[in-house]
Amino acid sequence: YENPDNLKITAVHEPFIFEELDEKFWGDLMVSGHTHGGVVRVPVLGPLFVNEAGLFPERSGSFVYGRYDTAGSPLIVSSGLENLNVLRINNQPELVIIDINKF
Repeated sequence: YENPDNLKITAVHEPFIFEELDEKFWGDLMVSGHTHGGVVRVPVLGPLFVNEAGLFPERSGSFVYGRYDTAGSPLIVSSGLENLNVLRINNQPELVIIDINKF
């Protein structure tokens, strides 16, 4: 998607694609989900486990939840809204609203 100010927004389901794609393809703002924020979050330590990244995925540099500033652009990873098939502990479902005028 390109707006009149040429802001390039990249939206992908899994944030791990950004660990594999060359940074020139990322755009000015990236948004993603899939990880559910790690589903189980341990206070102070963060997300406990993600299939693609294993135990304590943020410690190994994986994109799991929140805002990351990488390659000069923001990446926002949402924990998503699903609450029926996901056992969430210390991790509430969320709907992220992004004001693209701030980017």
